[in-house]
This record gives sequence, structure tokens and C-alpha cells, in this order.
Amino acid sequence: MRQITTKSPGTCGETVSHFDTSETDLVFSTAPPGGIFGYYGPDVCFSQSVAVRFKVKAKVTLSKIGIWLMNNGEPGVPKIVISLREGSADDATPGEGAIEELPTVVSAVGWQPNLELVGATGTKVLRPEKKYWIVAESKTPCGESGVWTIASEGIGFSSNTWLGEWQPGGEGAIPALKVWGSPLPKDPFQ
Repeated sequence: MRQITTKSPGTCGETVSHFDTSETDLVFSTAPPGGIFGYYGPDVCFSQSVAVRFKVKAKVTLSKIGIWLMNNGEPGVPKIVISLREGSADDATPGEGAIEELPTVVSAVGWQPNLELVGATGTKVLRPEKKYWIVAESKTPCGESGVWTIASEGIGFSSNTWLGEWQPGGEGAIPALKVWGSPLPKDPFQ
């Protein structure tokens, strides 16, 4: 079961960032939130974590993650940890333990989605042969939490927790996100 929040279509914002993107590429992206159903998505709260699986097309170092969030609480109050993980043995859920954890607060005001950006250390290498997960977790009570809004179009693979356990994911509409990475030089011996 998912805790879902909905809102009619409106406008989205993008949180102003001070990340240098001159040496980074957008390596994975969904459509922004919205669409015919308006803004809706799973709450990220103490009883529900949410994850999206993705792959990159080339070897890169992770530089930045952006997820589209609405806010059921006060701006800057819901705290969320965004993490990068590898998949479980069957790739149906995120694996245990984060490769990198990036804490942030939800700056969105009400149900106007914002692209919340978090900078990575730039040391984690993503490889095209692997599947990765972006996970959003929070200890905030549901109803006062951030809401990871669903992309306006397209399909992907996502999962969420129920009663503390990851549920096997599936294909369908997924929460909206963007992932940036810095390209690595090609190995001359391959």
C-alpha cells in the first residue's frame, strides 16, 4: 500500500543551485511532474521509503541528484535522505546499504513541485552494466512529509517500503528525477 498525495496541475519550480555543471552531463532523466492526472506521488515519511531504478549509458562519476518534491509540511521542515544504492540480488528492490547518502530538506512550498538538488562527492563511479537505485527516506510523520511527484509521462521501475520492508518493484509510472555525472576517460586497453 502506498501513501499518495495529489494536486491539480499548476506550475513547477526548480530550486536554485550553486552546483558547477560545466563538467557534468545529465546521465538519467524522467519527464518533469504533471500530466493529465496533475501532481501526485508517494509520501516519503517514517513508514514509507521510495526508490527508482536506473542505468547510465557510459561510465561516469555521480555528481548531482535532483528529485521533484512537493511538501505536506512547512518549507524546510521535512528532512529527507537521498541515497544511491545498488540493487538487491534480484534487482526488484534496492540493496542494503547506501553507496552514498545525501541529506537535504524539502524547500517546496505546498503542492508546487520543486526540483530539489543534492550534490554528490564526485567519487562514486557508475557503470553502464549495473542497475542503480535512487532512494528517498525520512523520519518525518506522513501528512507532514515530502511527496516525490510522479513524472508526467514515461515508464520506469520503482519500489517502496511497507511496514519497513521493501516491496518488489514493478514497471509503470515512476517518481520524477534527474541524475548528473562527470564523464570518465575511456580505458585505452579496452
